[in-house]
Amino acid sequence: MKIDRRMLIGGGALAVLGAFSFRRTLSVFSNPLEFEALEVPVGFRRMAGGMSSSGFDPFFGLNTIAEPTMERALAYVKKDLSKSLFGSRLASDGLVQIASFSDFYCPYCRILTERLARLAAKSNGAVQITWHELPILGEASVLAAKAAIAADMQGAYLEFHHRLMKTPFRINAAYLEAVSDSIGLDHQQLLRDINSVEVRQQLDISAALARLFSFAGTPAIVVGRTVVQGEISEGLLDQLIERERDDGPIGSLLQSRVPEGAATPGAMPS
Repeated sequence: MKIDRRMLIGGGALAVLGAFSFRRTLSVFSNPLEFEALEVPVGFRRMAGGMSSSGFDPFFGLNTIAEPTMERALAYVKKDLSKSLFGSRLASDGLVQIASFSDFYCPYCRILTERLARLAAKSNGAVQITWHELPILGEASVLAAKAAIAADMQGAYLEFHHRLMKTPFRINAAYLEAVSDSIGLDHQQLLRDINSVEVRQQLDISAALARLFSFAGTPAIVVGRTVVQGEISEGLLDQLIERERDDGPIGSLLQSRVPEGAATPGAMPS
């Protein structure tokens, strides 16, 4: 998995009438930076978020993964949780790493994506965002996620991501071709990459992370050691980042043990 290429400096379900419903999770903390420790993964904590997208089957995209494949992906991410979440850049004092999980058709994801991008842009490199595709809202979401990763293989992830997040249209073959042409992508290569093993593995790993952290919808973010399910205000996000910076890198706590013979980072079996 080449998470590095998707590392950007700068960081449920869409309500479908009759099928999905929105759920509000309200912060009930008198102190907004109170945390609850997670039993799994060890060393992480949880803070209440805001609006998120979920539905009767919030894991549509995850349920399309065969269980043996999911087990291999889980073994992979547990072997080096830091790399799976944040890429290969090592955590260091002063750097706050954020992993963002979103679906292109989740309305709250669009809000949070813009918020993360603004925050990272003004951080002068002190905030690192890694985007994870978590397509839980149907076939169009899965296609959009695959296309975004394929665009990243041609060095156009950010521009492609921006285009899809801004469009009100559901992605289809004709729209893919139009976007490819407009941003100078090789459309035929994009189509080949969409169906590649590498793209599938990146989606599998993001899905495994979602299962490991028990995400119940999108958006979801992991800010250092803190998990937030749902939208989070810009002010509260600023406070959380400063708290993570003060607490320092999570470091070795991200290294989890897996059974001998499990996949190692960079060598996930198909």
